[in-house]
Amino acid sequence: MKKLTNEKSILQAARIRTGIVVLFLLLVTVYPLQAQDEFQIDIDDLFFLDDSEADEPADEPAVEPESEAAAAEPSAAEPPAEKEEPAERVDLAALTTAPLKVTGTVSAGFGAGIGLTEWPGSSAAGNADLVDLLNISGLYRSSAVVKIDARPKPYLRFYTALGTSLDNDAMVFTTPEISEIFIDYTLADKIFLRFGKQALTWGQGRLLGNPANLVSRAAQGAAVRGSVQAGSGTLNGVVYAVGDWIDDGTDSGADPVTYANTDPRAYGYAARWDTLVGPVALLLSGHFKLHDDIFQDDKSDIGAAASLSFTLGPFDAALDLTGRWGVEELAWNPDGWSVMGQLFWENADRSLSVLGEYQYDASLGDTRHHAALAAKFPKLLDGTWQPALSWKHAFQDGSGEFIPGISGRPAPGMQVSLGAPLFYGKPGSYYREAVNDELPIPKNHTAGLLLAVNVNFSF
Repeated sequence: MKKLTNEKSILQAARIRTGIVVLFLLLVTVYPLQAQDEFQIDIDDLFFLDDSEADEPADEPAVEPESEAAAAEPSAAEPPAEKEEPAERVDLAALTTAPLKVTGTVSAGFGAGIGLTEWPGSSAAGNADLVDLLNISGLYRSSAVVKIDARPKPYLRFYTALGTSLDNDAMVFTTPEISEIFIDYTLADKIFLRFGKQALTWGQGRLLGNPANLVSRAAQGAAVRGSVQAGSGTLNGVVYAVGDWIDDGTDSGADPVTYANTDPRAYGYAARWDTLVGPVALLLSGHFKLHDDIFQDDKSDIGAAASLSFTLGPFDAALDLTGRWGVEELAWNPDGWSVMGQLFWENADRSLSVLGEYQYDASLGDTRHHAALAAKFPKLLDGTWQPALSWKHAFQDGSGEFIPGISGRPAPGMQVSLGAPLFYGKPGSYYREAVNDELPIPKNHTAGLLLAVNVNFSF
């Protein structure tokens, strides 16, 4: 479908998270909208994230007509191809095996910003003068990531990513942390299995969060994932656990409830089935975990989601419906459901693209209705500079954020981003306070100007 081939150009905007630092993710990052990896990004990464080299799509197996790819993500629109005669067969082993590959990225950068906490002369500013309302902040970082990818056999793969970054408070580099480490195994060219620490993303929400991503916590622990052809589509199953669910013998009265690692109740269970029905891609998913913390209680909870994606005139459209409720009550929870609608458009040469989203999330209480828009514009000055903008709005309290900016590469290995965020709404409203919780500036900013410079190289 058109959506699967043209969404990469907008997904920079689709990774926008809250606050001023969000701008730099919008400007400097491009991810495929249908990607199955959810990278857990902290504030420093948002400020300095580089787009010089796309990450290995670690959640996808190597492309292979009849073995790993056919087992992991087989086409729902076509039946398995008939076996060819030996004389016409492609050498699959040559396509799906490779020597040990070691790659990495080294990055260093700094940023500075100036913000206005209130408009001078407004009732919220009181008698404060301009100097009292200004806030100046800075941020810097240094990090390194090394990835190892081994594919010794068509049915076997090992992958890991190890990284460290500078702790600005202690001025020491953190203990190297493994973000992903797993083994892929394809059984009988039909069943794909992945064992280990892995990132998964289900659901299609990007600008305003992704409630349909029922397996978002899998990356925090270890998981086993399996994929197999099932009818006209693909069935994926996931079993995973995180440290907070495991009782190591020293826990007493922990919340949430913990179990021994040999107890099935210590694990979460999820399944997803996806297929094509004519021009519509359909995904059905479910999640179960005893004593889950979805509603911050000790009840048994279920999560379920249905997702559609299709072409709507000149747009690519997507729709997610998600619900969560307790098994013990088996009653629909009015605060446990959400709906997300999404429209994407880009011109013929992909130089202009727009992504819009609407989301109703009952769990947000008084600010349930949100809308967002992100746009990427044609590059300027011989393709050196990329302008973009994002806008988000909460309907109930009338707050929002508007962030225009521009990013470019004026010199080899260097990336510069400039943004001018504007926040509106009453002090303490959703986009004046909650959105700024993670930022290195005081809450309730109204306007600002930010500059980030990043130097990096890959090997």
